[in-house]
Amino acid sequence: MKPLLNWLLVAACMAGGGVSAQNGTIPDVCASKTGDALRACMQDVTPAEEIEQLTPVERSPDPAQLIDCRQASAADLKFCIGRNEVIVACRDKSKHPDFNACFAKYAPNIPAPTAENCKRSDTKSRAQCRRRNASYSKCALDPLRYFTCLANGGAPK
Repeated sequence: MKPLLNWLLVAACMAGGGVSAQNGTIPDVCASKTGDALRACMQDVTPAEEIEQLTPVERSPDPAQLIDCRQASAADLKFCIGRNEVIVACRDKSKHPDFNACFAKYAPNIPAPTAENCKRSDTKSRAQCRRRNASYSKCALDPLRYFTCLANGGAPK
């Protein structure tokens, strides 16, 4: 607030020219200056205010978010498509007022994900394939959060 107040005082001095150093509105160092020189002087003598840094709030991903199945592995493709179909159907509040109850009802109809053949993967993605295979059966226990679980290496989030 101080810098704004100082700028307003400088503007008043430049416009009216009637504010003097004697009444304490302009520091003695700037009293003899006018115009741009006064503005620069006031800016130099005005202490900078510390601005509090805001930390961003980490939001959990929406478990009912649709997944781009083109990005899913071959072993997850049928599961991904089925999961997306159930999510879309359960979002219709006129037919299914309780999304979670709807999803729980239809989730057993989703084709289960399978183990991926890591021998077909190149060397770079073989480790990722093995990590996925180590956690996919545990993650499949919660179909709504399956892809989030995979992304976290099998840890629920």
